[in-house]
Amino acid sequence: GNRLAMILAVLETRVGVAFSGLDVFLNVAGGLRITEPAADMAVAAALLSAQSGRPVPHDMVFFGEIGLAGEIRQVPQPDLRLREAAKLGFKHACTPTRAPKSRADTSVGSRAGPPAGSPRSTPASPSGSTSPTGSTSPTGDTSSPPGLTATPLKHAQDILGLFDRAPRAQTAA
Repeated sequence: GNRLAMILAVLETRVGVAFSGLDVFLNVAGGLRITEPAADMAVAAALLSAQSGRPVPHDMVFFGEIGLAGEIRQVPQPDLRLREAAKLGFKHACTPTRAPKSRADTSVGSRAGPPAGSPRSTPASPSGSTSPTGSTSPTGDTSSPPGLTATPLKHAQDILGLFDRAPRAQTAA
């Protein structure tokens, strides 16, 4: 309903892909109603795929809220979403770019080490890994679980760039 209309408007005005004059229908498997804004980026990817004639890779998952200016916003529990996507067999995830942690978040206990009784953090390896399941980039992004490659996106325009590399779908003659 309203969310689909907003995503269509953003894709048209901010990304430059025309949908006006088209009848657009969105069908979700199982007849579910999607009320969570985290599905915005998946809906946008499906729309751009249909309009460009280039399929979304079958092993790619999307999550993120799309704002009126086309920005892709964070959604709750991104690490849990990535772990679940990996369990379901997805190999690639397009996610919102995470904001770097604030200085206040990183300075707590920095001089004296961790508070007494708390577990010590694992030192980063040369690859930046901070745990067996993820790594931290210089911008504060936590990488995806093993077997899943995460691609952080900042703007809805970035979704369109994914389709520039995909081959066009073959039509039956």
